[in-house]
Amino acid sequence: MESKINISGVSIVRVDPVFDNKKLIQALEERGIAISYENTERIGQLEEAISEMKDKLYNTDIHAVFVTYERESDVKTAIEYLKSSDCPLSQYGISPERPKEPADYNWKQLSTSRFA
Repeated sequence: MESKINISGVSIVRVDPVFDNKKLIQALEERGIAISYENTERIGQLEEAISEMKDKLYNTDIHAVFVTYERESDVKTAIEYLKSSDCPLSQYGISPERPKEPADYNWKQLSTSRFA
């Protein structure tokens, strides 16, 4: 059962934070390469670094959030509220932005590792 949050008449169903995990992802990719070459020394180094990064993950900054609203009208109301100058979040530089649709990406230009 999902719980909803109602703020100023806007019903929010879900909020998903987005963290900056570039270094962790890079270390995981490097570990995959080390595993494929059976480089046990490098695997050990990377495992330790990955473990430390996971521990610090809980103290990392949130870079964005994905918000799921209950109704289309909630989306419109939230956008108008966030765009207004009297919105308390505007002082922190928070502004609404619609996420890209899957069709907006040029999938052929995105890279993958040789292990995918």
